[in-house]
Amino acid sequence: MRKLTYMLVITTTLLSACSSGEEDKRKAFLTPLKEEKIDHIHGAGYPGNDEGLYIATHHGLKIYRNGKWYETIENNHDYMGFQATKEGFYSSGHPEEGSNLKNPLGLVRSTDKGEKLKKVAFYGESDFHYLATGYNSPAIYVVNSQPNSKIGQGLYFSEDKGETWNLSQLNGIPQTPVNSIAAHPEEVGTIGVATQQGLYLSKDKGNNFKLFSRVQNVTALSITKESVIYSTLSNQKSVLISKPLNGKGEEEIAIPSLDKDDTILFINVNSFNPSKMSFITKENDIYLTENGGRKWNKTLEDGKKIKS
Repeated sequence: MRKLTYMLVITTTLLSACSSGEEDKRKAFLTPLKEEKIDHIHGAGYPGNDEGLYIATHHGLKIYRNGKWYETIENNHDYMGFQATKEGFYSSGHPEEGSNLKNPLGLVRSTDKGEKLKKVAFYGESDFHYLATGYNSPAIYVVNSQPNSKIGQGLYFSEDKGETWNLSQLNGIPQTPVNSIAAHPEEVGTIGVATQQGLYLSKDKGNNFKLFSRVQNVTALSITKESVIYSTLSNQKSVLISKPLNGKGEEEIAIPSLDKDDTILFINVNSFNPSKMSFITKENDIYLTENGGRKWNKTLEDGKKIKS
């Protein structure tokens, strides 16, 4: 009995030491942000394995958590098309200078805050600026501008986390510049496309789209379980709108006034807590709310940290 007790004590100590070591390693991967300015923002989101807001930039990931800014000490790649999921994030882009990774990155995935990247598809072949993933589903959508060895040009979707790909038909979308795309967090077949002529929604994996908003310049969007939150330009003023997926009614979410030449480029909703949202503008301003938009706090202005 004493021997068994002794073994249990040793095992528990070893497991505790390993757990502590892993936690220390994770903490070491992040360090307080040293840069004076954050720019070249290419996406953002709330990964399910962290409570912070992740910002994907030309020089790696920046994380805003509990009122403080952090950055990663390595893997500071030029992340494009960043998409947060319950398990971590997907991204594309280009490797940092001095990296052994091929350029472009293709489609990569991380489940440990960017410390390790798993090559999902198109490694060394493609860079996706427009990328959308299901937060709680295996759905992935990519807009491919140049053919590679597996897929041609167009909107492609995967229902198995990037193992196989199919071409979407894009019926119903006019020939107009695309500003942003977003996938439903759970419904594999639902995807939205923000264009200069309106927001278009598909519920059959991008094959057939219908106009979801008025005909206007929609600059960004995010899809929640029950609604679409999107931004428009009305008389050179940015407006944030929430509209149920059933299309019945809509309401404007009050936001701080932006500069006349500024526009919203990214909208992010925390899937675990939809009242927690953020948006990022062309001028690298970042606003956050924790109560559905009743109060907004500005954490970045012209890419510079705001001192609290």
